[in-house]
Amino acid sequence: TNQSPFSLDLGTTVFELSYQNVPLGVGTSANTVIKPGSNTITLLGALQSHTNADDLSVVSGLFTRYLNNEISNVTATGVSTLQSDNSTISWLSVGLQALKLTVPLVSPTPIVPINSIAIGNFDLAFDSSNPWGPVAQSNSITAGLMLPFGFNVEIGQISNKFNISMEDGSPAAGISTPLGASTSQISVYGPTNTTGSVDIVISNTTLACPDPQHQTFSMFNLNLTNEKSTNFRIIGSSRAVASLAIGNLTLDPINVNVS
Repeated sequence: TNQSPFSLDLGTTVFELSYQNVPLGVGTSANTVIKPGSNTITLLGALQSHTNADDLSVVSGLFTRYLNNEISNVTATGVSTLQSDNSTISWLSVGLQALKLTVPLVSPTPIVPINSIAIGNFDLAFDSSNPWGPVAQSNSITAGLMLPFGFNVEIGQISNKFNISMEDGSPAAGISTPLGASTSQISVYGPTNTTGSVDIVISNTTLACPDPQHQTFSMFNLNLTNEKSTNFRIIGSSRAVASLAIGNLTLDPINVNVS
């Protein structure tokens, strides 16, 4: 916010971006004019790649928080200014270099990375020795994936931990799938549109149904048996190991809440 009555032409401004002391890259804004009142500066740049495990862990956390619509405070530190005629104003550059801004990073619109789950068949094998822990089988579960990025992402490993819940959110049973039980197909369609699908295989997986959930689980099974189709919610989280140009990131947890 510029509290003075004067405008200031900064020309092209350059900022270094970092998160928890890990450099993210350099952002540039052309034709930057600071007018009286609030100002918006749009930075363009490329993310910096990393190989250090600690740095990748921090960047993984940043991406995970962004996908879950959680605010992360990124630091923008001034580097230099350049006028339209390629000249520099020394005092202006020195002033910008002393500038360190805390920038809340969060998507302007809510992100729903897992936006749908379709289940073709879902077999439950019951055993009298463990009546509330049937063994589940399915090879036709597909989750819709949408990411607000415009760069290639390869997800090689995915694990899931879900609650099968009624439409009101009450849990019926829990189910988990290990790393390697899911595969993905992802394509980039635009600067803010990367979409694809995740195929989930459930093999000999025992459902978890503690005592307080028995009544809800019974209702879920009744609907599953008597109806041609039934609506329910999948609530939980996924863990994904993603390969990007900047390095291999572990996105954990990615919150899931779909019907």
